[in-house]
Amino acid sequence: MVQYCSVYGCYSTTKKNKDLKFHRFPRDARCQFWINACQRPDLREKNIEQIHNMYVCSLHFEDWMYKKQQLHSAAVPISNLPSVPMHSVNTQIEPPKAEILKYLLSRGVQEQIDTNRIDKSVVTSNSDETSQTPKTMTDHIPRKRKLRKQIVSCVKKMKFIEHNKSTDISRQKFLRGCDKFLSPNLSKIVKAQAILKPHCKNNRYSKEFKLFCLNIYYSSPHAYKFLSKTLCLPSKRSLATVAIPVSTKISDYVWKVLSQAIKHLAPFERECTLCMDEMSLKYSLFYDIHRDKVIGLHEIDDIQCSYAAGYAYTIMLKGILGDWKQVIGYALLASSKIDKALEEFIINTVKQLFELGFKIRAIVSNQGFDFLKFSKSMGISKEHTYFEIDGRKIYYIFDVPHLIKCVRNNLMNYDYEFNGKIASWDDIYKCYELDKQKDFRRAPKLTESHISPNNFQKRKLRLATQVLSDSVKTAVVTYAKTGDLNPCNGTVEFIDTMDKLFDVLNSNNLYSTKPYNNPYRANELQRNLLLKAQNLLASLIVRHKYTGKDVTTSIKFINAFSITINSIMQLYDDLKTESGINDFYLLTRRLNNDDLEYFFSVIRQASGNCWEPTCVQFERAFRKSFLYQLFKLYNDLNCVDDFDNIISQYVDFIHNKSLFRASSVVHAHTK
Repeated sequence: MVQYCSVYGCYSTTKKNKDLKFHRFPRDARCQFWINACQRPDLREKNIEQIHNMYVCSLHFEDWMYKKQQLHSAAVPISNLPSVPMHSVNTQIEPPKAEILKYLLSRGVQEQIDTNRIDKSVVTSNSDETSQTPKTMTDHIPRKRKLRKQIVSCVKKMKFIEHNKSTDISRQKFLRGCDKFLSPNLSKIVKAQAILKPHCKNNRYSKEFKLFCLNIYYSSPHAYKFLSKTLCLPSKRSLATVAIPVSTKISDYVWKVLSQAIKHLAPFERECTLCMDEMSLKYSLFYDIHRDKVIGLHEIDDIQCSYAAGYAYTIMLKGILGDWKQVIGYALLASSKIDKALEEFIINTVKQLFELGFKIRAIVSNQGFDFLKFSKSMGISKEHTYFEIDGRKIYYIFDVPHLIKCVRNNLMNYDYEFNGKIASWDDIYKCYELDKQKDFRRAPKLTESHISPNNFQKRKLRLATQVLSDSVKTAVVTYAKTGDLNPCNGTVEFIDTMDKLFDVLNSNNLYSTKPYNNPYRANELQRNLLLKAQNLLASLIVRHKYTGKDVTTSIKFINAFSITINSIMQLYDDLKTESGINDFYLLTRRLNNDDLEYFFSVIRQASGNCWEPTCVQFERAFRKSFLYQLFKLYNDLNCVDDFDNIISQYVDFIHNKSLFRASSVVHAHTK
């Protein structure tokens, strides 16, 4: 687009005069001065946007008005302007060039203005006002020019000195700076890296730094592996030796950690169960030189006797309304028998947890002989399913997965008679033999492992629940209707009841496609099923498969199942009443021992996948797993900073206790 000069009488264009620069009219107050200077009063009738699209060529500006390629902010056209009529000299209004000069002086232009180029006749004014020359007019006098050169010289000297100044600081200043300018955790890492040497095998890490690194490792092993490539961090093997001091006596340190954790639990999340179970150990004695102690003897609450231990009795806390868990202690037993000392250990632990603020609502265990004996000693029966400690009800619940496995195991050896019907394992076996020959099977999950499991396979809950499932019931009904099987209504009803009962007592999700597997809300469907199961168990008679002998009194799961059903129903009623919520629900899987069984599997895996680890292997793995669960609990509660404060607060305790396993040991084995 061709640009034209707007000065009256100037015919410069970008097409004809390519060496000239064209400048837009400004939008600010200078616009009126430009209009007056250009002798274009007609432009006053246009709006500011229209005027802004008009130009003035560089012929009308002095060189000192330019800052490199751009005009000075106070630049106004004063050169090569059209002449002014002589009669305007005698008017009371200043001529355009006089106005421009006054404006430039008021804006403090830095450069010299050649006033000789302006006609003296134009500058003449009838005004009697006088003004002092601004200081900006003296910027270029010789004295100021000399001072400016001295300033430039001093600035160059300062830059040279700053550039060559030594920046070395002492190690102590650097470490103090880390504490001052960095966060506590980042300061730990940076200070440790300042002391350690990269890729050196002789690095020595403090116990606090190892605990800090262990927190990172448990939070994300992949992130720790990535950081290890850049930073000097302890190896995985070094971290494996770190452990919080934990023994058969629950230390004050553990109680402090738990008391800090419960502060971050909501009141409803403090409702929990105390899970108990035992694990078989290999008889072995181990002498720890650092603690001057023999590990592997019968030991309860840090009190030993002369018998070698073959069982580890473990206690775990597990939330009922909150998804959390934490092992808190263990005892080493010479036999699986629960004696008076162990009973006192359990009761004292419960009382201590009450004092911390935990609301223990139930004790969960399997239906082993010793646990059944313990429940009887506490006065537990089908009619009275709870006992009291410090005036608080504690219900007794037997582990439902263990009960289902017991039902399956006994069904393989005995026949169940109830309400004039018989449930037999032979019906399931014949159904499998028929079904496996079909191209399209009605019970596709059934295998030899389900029908003839070995001792190891009998421990798997999946094999038991799939045998007592709806698909097997449907297959038995189908083959009975086709005449391939004899009528077996008792087997069908028993399988159906056990399948639905397990769904009710093992709910884990808020929504499920199976109606009985939804959270327990004590609705009509769920209550009718539980009452039906109670009636079935009450009338159940167990007979020997071949002799027909009644062995009901020796079968323990019947009474245990009845106690569990009554305990869960009463526990739900108590929790609902105290909460005051109409639509209160209970996820019943949180009332079993699955997490404790998983904890035992971690112990075995840490001991080289050994089914029966030694006592010292159990102790080391327990400490490591205890610390992992502790970190995970604090991470889930978003209170890792509080745990770090606990580590710092009880650092003297950590220094005084052995956090590392002994390197010099003496082994002794016993049968």
